[in-house]
Amino acid sequence: DVFNLFWVGSDSKLHELHQGQHNNWRWQHTTHDVPAMLPDSKLAAGRNDKSMKVFWSGSDGQFHELHMGHYNDWQWQHEVHDAPGLQSGLNRSTAIACHDDVFNLFWVGSDSKLHELHQGQHNNWRWQHTTHDVPAMLPDSKLAAGRNDKSMKVFWSGSDGQFHELHMGHYNDWQWQHEVHDAPGLQSGLNRSTAIACHDDVFNLFW
Repeated sequence: DVFNLFWVGSDSKLHELHQGQHNNWRWQHTTHDVPAMLPDSKLAAGRNDKSMKVFWSGSDGQFHELHMGHYNDWQWQHEVHDAPGLQSGLNRSTAIACHDDVFNLFWVGSDSKLHELHQGQHNNWRWQHTTHDVPAMLPDSKLAAGRNDKSMKVFWSGSDGQFHELHMGHYNDWQWQHEVHDAPGLQSGLNRSTAIACHDDVFNLFW
């Protein structure tokens, strides 16, 4: 019943366009004056039926989060999370996957590894950090992540000019597996941009 679009303003504030039943499906603009935001901070946002979260890479080298949900009467709250290996500047890349019972936040570390913060029913809703030592990851690799009822996927643009994927789901007892995909026209360096759309029966990766 809602769409929320977030971006970092030149004023180093978090800007939002939102549209839904709450405002009769008219786009409205809101500005959030949040701490540790930089003009080049990278954002990741996700929502399920119970809550919504927005993350940004802060000037203090940590992840900052605005979140709200049924548990706090849908009022924004701020949290801070340790972010091992979080890079500074334009090399930062983050992605989020969310579903009914879990949030997974991914970023590329300065160690060229895939880092993850995850929170859900599987760990009593406590944030935990995991590092994945994956092939062909570069400090400037770009990420895209998505999840549905049956599986979760994380993609990155590899040093070999291909897309690499970590995926897991019901079909493999939720154990991470690695795949490689041809990526015609995939750009190198900071010009890379990727996005993913997913639903019950389909994943679509764009670049």
